[in-house]
Amino acid sequence: MKTAAVWGASGFVGRHLTAALQQAGWRVRALVRDTGSAPAASPQLESVALPFTADLAQMVAALAGADVVFHCAGNPEAGAAELAEFESATTRFAAAVAASGARRLIQLSTVAVYGAGFGQAIGPDSPLEGSGTYARGRIAAETAVIERLRGSGSHCVIVRVPMVIGPDMGSNALRWFFDTLNTGIFLHPGSRDAVLNCIGVTRLCRLLVALADDPAVQHDGVHQFADNITWREIADLYARHVARRVVRLRVPRSLARHVATLMLGR
Repeated sequence: MKTAAVWGASGFVGRHLTAALQQAGWRVRALVRDTGSAPAASPQLESVALPFTADLAQMVAALAGADVVFHCAGNPEAGAAELAEFESATTRFAAAVAASGARRLIQLSTVAVYGAGFGQAIGPDSPLEGSGTYARGRIAAETAVIERLRGSGSHCVIVRVPMVIGPDMGSNALRWFFDTLNTGIFLHPGSRDAVLNCIGVTRLCRLLVALADDPAVQHDGVHQFADNITWREIADLYARHVARRVVRLRVPRSLARHVATLMLGR
């Protein structure tokens, strides 16, 4: 049975990814800051404590025997000190992956690395122009992973995603939107086809599991996944779910951009 190590297994994406890997037949090593917060134990799951302060030797030991390693640890709402700790820990972690002999590191990153261009098309080859501590930290982490694994027997796959959504997500962004819908009013941001740049956590984890075992992924690379559902679709789904009418009020583009910045931090 193949073994996958998941750093950040107690987080929002990590919990779902751990479950998806087990369902796909993987043995999973959940790497968490505190084993008390680890996913529920099973014959296919073991938990190992691995905080950001762990040294290289501890990380190598935690990764021993892993075929594929996922790095989805980190708090997007962390302060500057924790983000700096994340960068340093990620650099050591990449070195540990190379030393452990794992064939692949899949690093979860964010589309925030591209910057905050409003209505601008982005892709894996777009320049990394993200500003702000969070975006700069993720750019630094990506760079460190690529440099540490270059020339080793392991290769890295960077996966950049927008806001990850699901029923137990930690962010309040959509909660605020639905609170507005509860009043029966839909403050529609921008044009008729304006989208929420997002991806569902279940689909994201299926894609990550597929990347772990895809024979076509033999070299370093960058992937970008998104669902991009329109705000109108979200409002229509909500209206049907609660069986009530929601009145659409379009707001100016400038106001929509300001609200999106407040809600999503982008």
